[in-house]
Amino acid sequence: MFAGTASTPNWSAQSPARRAAPLAWGLWLLVAAAVSLVAGGVAGRLGLGLDPDGRLGLLLKTLAIAAIAGALALRYLYLQHLQRRQLEAESQARVQALQARIRPHFLFNSMNTIAELTRSDPVLAEELVQHALKAADLLGNSGINAAVVNNFVLAVFLGICPFLGVSAKKATAWNMGLAVMFVMLISSVCAYGINWLLTRFEIEFLRLICYIAVIASAVQLVEMTMKKFSPALFRALGIFLPLITTNCAILGVALFQTFREYSFLQCLAFSLGAGVGFTLALMLMAGLREKLDRHREAGRPFHALHFLGHGEFNDGGEG
Repeated sequence: MFAGTASTPNWSAQSPARRAAPLAWGLWLLVAAAVSLVAGGVAGRLGLGLDPDGRLGLLLKTLAIAAIAGALALRYLYLQHLQRRQLEAESQARVQALQARIRPHFLFNSMNTIAELTRSDPVLAEELVQHALKAADLLGNSGINAAVVNNFVLAVFLGICPFLGVSAKKATAWNMGLAVMFVMLISSVCAYGINWLLTRFEIEFLRLICYIAVIASAVQLVEMTMKKFSPALFRALGIFLPLITTNCAILGVALFQTFREYSFLQCLAFSLGAGVGFTLALMLMAGLREKLDRHREAGRPFHALHFLGHGEFNDGGEG
């Protein structure tokens, strides 16, 4: 009796990730079956020769392929999730150990700068130091750092494709920068809520798929709005507007803020700083390219005179 009880798997004791995997796999199979049934029905209406037996065979083949592919994908995502959690735990331990060494010295030096206030009102001095540290961490480490020090384009080398493709003119670069900034802000806010929800149920391995879906939805919203209210700008941006979905800088914002465990205000400052830095890099490159184009256009008559004079000089030498 006790042996049978011990051998029975305890479903409630399993991790939420293991409980969610069969559910996700089942939903994947349901979606595959629905797509197969719809495709079979459409093929039958179009007269492609699919009888009920053919539709059943198509359904079984689709379910078999979907079952294998879904199981492999879920297994891969689950192993990545476990590895990432282990790396996060090790990194967090190292960061805490480093902070424990640095914090006393930093606080000591900060208190020395306000020594006069410490003598007159120690309680107020301590409160001011705490508020100053919070503000510096919010703006310095998140917003200004992402915009200038660790610029996504110039320092981290993310988002190079639109940086090179849409930086021919400053007007186009400015509008592209605003679109990317808006998508970054929306993606950052949604990623914060998604990460909170997934962490609550311990299914963080679904983060990447959810982030990509949110970014694609935000880009689609920007694309429809721009196509309706500014068709000229929509045509000027061309293929680079829908390619914001694959812009690694936007996905990098969501992943960086998640792994660094930023608060909501830090996420807002970080996304705005990253968007401002991306726009700044685009405007710098666009200004440089426009200036080079003007110099090239202005120098063409002189090139013609140079070649003409060189030809006359050769003719005179031959005569």
